[in-house]
Amino acid sequence: MSSLLVLVITPPPAPPSACSLEDCVGPCGRAMVITHTYSPPAARGRGLAAQLTGGAMSVARRRGWCVRPTCPYVRDTYLPAGKGEAARWVYDPDTDLATLAPPTAA
Repeated sequence: MSSLLVLVITPPPAPPSACSLEDCVGPCGRAMVITHTYSPPAARGRGLAAQLTGGAMSVARRRGWCVRPTCPYVRDTYLPAGKGEAARWVYDPDTDLATLAPPTAA
């Protein structure tokens, strides 16, 4: 049986003037929008959605983007868990943006 995992993201449009400030610009410049994460029932409970989300957020981090997590899983489960890639991010519900956490002293 095959499984399908889906992560719907919207990379920041280029050039930045192609979007409204509210939609794609945050304190870090541009923002990736993660709109939906889906895994079929047979594939759930294995951490696959977290791995997929972590990969997308890693891309955003490396490119210096914020993340706008409109997907409830990302906003309400993945980010609050604070594990792996999620530990590098801070979500602000007032701006609906996840930004990189400030570096901690070694």
